[in-house]
Amino acid sequence: MIEIKNFSISYDFELIKPSSCRFERNKYTALVGDSGIGKTSILKAIGFLYDGFEGSIIINGRSNDKKSISRENIAYCFQDSVIYPTMSIYDNILIGAKCKGIKCKYNNEEINALCNYLDLKFDLNQEGLNLSGGEKQKVNFLRAYILEPDILILDEPMSAMDRGSKIKVKKLLMELKKKSTIIHVSHDDFEYEGLVDKKMKIINKFLVS
Repeated sequence: MIEIKNFSISYDFELIKPSSCRFERNKYTALVGDSGIGKTSILKAIGFLYDGFEGSIIINGRSNDKKSISRENIAYCFQDSVIYPTMSIYDNILIGAKCKGIKCKYNNEEINALCNYLDLKFDLNQEGLNLSGGEKQKVNFLRAYILEPDILILDEPMSAMDRGSKIKVKKLLMELKKKSTIIHVSHDDFEYEGLVDKKMKIINKFLVS
């Protein structure tokens, strides 16, 4: 469970006013609100990619700080997918597990099957492939998916994918939600339609459930 207490964010202005809420364990939550309202900042704070907030974030009973975050299996999918051109696609998919020191539960054959399912049908050992935006997002998603994370943070993860690809990713998310706490931000409601257990909103700078 993720519990946020008296949480607020300010830059040169107040972005999020002091708010408290919960993201329940193994539930799928859509975080909704207008552009520029603070959704991405909230996601980065939960994942400790941004620490300039006030209040507290408690994950599975532990305060969210640099020591505790290393013990949590958190995965991220952001709109701008990071692909390392000097690495093969296979190594790009595995790099998340390697960085976390987690033994991947998927073997080569299973990863190949996932890639084929998402229409990533090329030599996974080849380096320097010129991938489209949608293909990069698929690689980024699989990087997170194979971790079977306790918490999955999604920020416009399918924005460059076609509708057919989104449907396939949603089927994988349907399986993953059985064992993961998922927080999803998207301007396209279709991406999380049929998956969410609840929606959380930012209204008048307050985070409300």
